[in-house]
Amino acid sequence: MTDIVTHRGIQICRYDVPYTPFFWTHDETDGYGVACTVAVAKDQIDKHLAKKDQDR
Repeated sequence: MTDIVTHRGIQICRYDVPYTPFFWTHDETDGYGVACTVAVAKDQIDKHLAKKDQDR
């Protein structure tokens, strides 16, 4: 894996294969996502965590 970025404690990763999407998983909240860019992945994570905060 390359291109590992951490956003709000969640790693955003991408495999070494060209043109593969970025992906993230969050085991504590059973969250996951796939995105075409890091910016989209960060937005998904923000929305996921905001929703989990509302559910509390």
